[in-house]
Amino acid sequence: MGDTTLLRKALALEADGHFAEALLLFQQCVADAVFDEGDLAFHCGWCAENLGDTANAIAFYTRAAELTRIPACRLNSYFRAGWLFMHAREMSKAADCFRYAIDYGDLVDLRNDAYFHGMYWYAHALELSGRFLEALKWYRRVQGLSMQLDPESRLRQIFCLVNVGQYEEALSICCTFNAPAPEGIDTQRYEALQIEARNEYRLLEAPLASSRKAISYVG
Repeated sequence: MGDTTLLRKALALEADGHFAEALLLFQQCVADAVFDEGDLAFHCGWCAENLGDTANAIAFYTRAAELTRIPACRLNSYFRAGWLFMHAREMSKAADCFRYAIDYGDLVDLRNDAYFHGMYWYAHALELSGRFLEALKWYRRVQGLSMQLDPESRLRQIFCLVNVGQYEEALSICCTFNAPAPEGIDTQRYEALQIEARNEYRLLEAPLASSRKAISYVG
């Protein structure tokens, strides 16, 4: 029988933000076969991440994804590893991890927050790697699946469209931000997105208007 007392203590320390102490206890729990080793590795990764130890956090999350019997733990482990790789500016590795999360979620029919955010950040990693058309495809997919991420995905589509020269389409998406915040969306965050969209509109509208006039004149 597992030492649930030790595990409960580790979880309590983690919840209270005592990550160094919690990490030691989670590692002690690994010796007890009754616990899911992957789940323990995920908790170790979370503690290491909060302690600023990115390398060990990624190693723990990778181990968690390999060993856990819990689908949500595996998907979340892929996502956390991708998040850390992205912030370390390792976009290729980040994209791989986010894609693992997406593909695994599809495989086991698990569409939780980590799945949808993994899809969004997969698109973002593609965008930051200069793969704008691929990023557009994924932002559009997120937009259709997650109401919460819809505005964020629309804004990123504007930037991708500008980068591939699709200015008219980018302008049309800017105009969608004239609508009020969708229900359930943080109003302050939406207002910040509206400001960005309006700035992009101003940058795009004048040159496009001039271009249209020039074409009309030539015709």
